[in-house]
Amino acid sequence: MRLNNSITLLVLVWSIYAQGQVVKEEYITGKIIANAKPVAGVHVLNIVTEKEVVSDSLGFFKILVKPDDLLVFTAVNLEIHRYSIDEEDMNLKHLDIEMFTKAIELQVVYVNAHPGINARALGIIPKNQKVVTAAERGRYSQPNGPLQAIKIMITGKNPALDNALKVERNIAALNRLDGIFQDNYYVETLKINKDYIKGFQYYCIEDAEFSASLKSKNKWKLMFRIVKLAEIYNEMNASQ
Repeated sequence: MRLNNSITLLVLVWSIYAQGQVVKEEYITGKIIANAKPVAGVHVLNIVTEKEVVSDSLGFFKILVKPDDLLVFTAVNLEIHRYSIDEEDMNLKHLDIEMFTKAIELQVVYVNAHPGINARALGIIPKNQKVVTAAERGRYSQPNGPLQAIKIMITGKNPALDNALKVERNIAALNRLDGIFQDNYYVETLKINKDYIKGFQYYCIEDAEFSASLKSKNKWKLMFRIVKLAEIYNEMNASQ
């Protein structure tokens, strides 16, 4: 009887001790600024719990955390910022996050000072030779009719079938992408014009690194890659 009571007491003590070791998550608020101004649309990801939020129009956010959690802050036009939660943060229950604008890399443009010196002028290309585009070269070199049928039998490749399979893969990829990111994420965080969201999605799935991450369902890699692609895509649209 005494043995049973002792065992019961030990189990009770251990249960109380174990409960005391569990670190409780709590909500913490924060404000994000850049250039002394609040920043809206910043993506805040808790790497440990995979919970995520987006800062509001005044730069404020609220997210569930515990000590030693790592928060990652990302936005198209800002440098990535990482912040590790400690006990002091848990006591204050507030974070002030400062982010910095990305440096713009200027492309070097070389001007040809001697436009008259070229392959045709040097005799490398005959002066009377017709210059064709890449598309025209592909058209002239593409076999057709019986030759095309023979090529399909030998190689087992059918261009029409390949195109159809590619379309199917693209549709499947777009469907997966729709289930991961909502429209407001494209507009508020990535700064993609609402009318260009679908075009940007096509642009993303054509990227090999993004496509591989999408297939493996690695949201962490997807998030970082889509931010970079959005930056490039917005620059291309701005230059048009």
